[in-house]
Amino acid sequence: LYMGDGNEFVAYGQGGTDFHEFGLAMLPDGSGGATYRYKAENNDIEPGLCESAVTAVRRNEENKKTYYEWSMPWAYITGKDDFVPKAGQRIGFSILWNDNDNDGNGRKGWLEYASGIGASKNRDLFTYLYLVR
Repeated sequence: LYMGDGNEFVAYGQGGTDFHEFGLAMLPDGSGGATYRYKAENNDIEPGLCESAVTAVRRNEENKKTYYEWSMPWAYITGKDDFVPKAGQRIGFSILWNDNDNDGNGRKGWLEYASGIGASKNRDLFTYLYLVR
């Protein structure tokens, strides 16, 4: 996705930088969800629990589905207090759902929209999200 000398970029947050990586999970007692930051572009935001995120996760055992709702302020995602998203702007994007073994043996598999996370961390495989508002 790089153009030129690497100081120019195609999608916000990808010019010569790392990328943001968040994990969402249901709390062990099933009472809701939490968001954890694993990495931040430029590594300028510390990894850890994202207190500013609103994370709702609920499991419906009857239909065997898990529902996620998530929001976070743009400033917390980008690390830039003055960032204002604009309609038509595009950002690199990939999302992955892990299927972990209940017995603690780790990942059984995953479902991924836009590659770049599951098999390896490679932002060149991300797709674009175009902002509409």
